[in-house]
Amino acid sequence: MRYITPHKAAVGLGSGQTGTGDHIKMAVTGAVLAVLTPFFVFTVLCGIAGADSRADAVAFFGRPFPAVITGLFLVIGLLHWIRGTRMMIDDYVHSGLRHWLFKLAVLIGWVLIAVALWALARLGLSGAIV
Repeated sequence: MRYITPHKAAVGLGSGQTGTGDHIKMAVTGAVLAVLTPFFVFTVLCGIAGADSRADAVAFFGRPFPAVITGLFLVIGLLHWIRGTRMMIDDYVHSGLRHWLFKLAVLIGWVLIAVALWALARLGLSGAIV
């Protein structure tokens, strides 16, 4: 007969050995996204509404505050997406394909982060690059 104390159940983290940590990270990134989302929406709406041309929009998002808010939202949102996708794959895929889907989800997420940060950096440096 095997007895598991509540502490052992929490420390054991389930069969995947990452359940509690994943839950905490998802909760933290979700809370940060809940705070950042209104700032991001307000920033994007101001950038779109205040822009008469493409040059005005580029100039708006080239400023530090809109670029930082947009970058934070995209990076934290995509990290949250990567972890959520991995959890979903872990829950619903029960074949050898699971390992490759994990890699694909992480690859897609990091490529999107890199592209988003590259685009923001290019917007921010558009005045410096002739």
